[in-house]
Amino acid sequence: MLAAMFETAGYEVAASNGREALGYASTLEADIVVTDMLTPEVEGWKLIPELLEMNSELKIIAMSQELGAEKNLTLAKAAGAIATLTKPLTTEKLQRMLHEISHLAMAD
Repeated sequence: MLAAMFETAGYEVAASNGREALGYASTLEADIVVTDMLTPEVEGWKLIPELLEMNSELKIIAMSQELGAEKNLTLAKAAGAIATLTKPLTTEKLQRMLHEISHLAMAD
């Protein structure tokens, strides 16, 4: 469902779990990565610093379910996420955040 939301908004979905994200990170030229904090295989709080180690210029947005979001999103910020979102997401909320972050990525 989230993958379809991203694709509808015009963004590429490259990975469905943390391990895939790490594999793609070395080959993709991404400016922004959106990750769930509870991804299969490698959780977001572990994934974020590894992605930033590969590419310190990445802008990472972390998301989490409402239940437990405060703790998870605090971990995300500590790990290096530039922004956080609480699920459930709306297309408008997602697009607004991606627009704001993409302007930051272009300014760097």
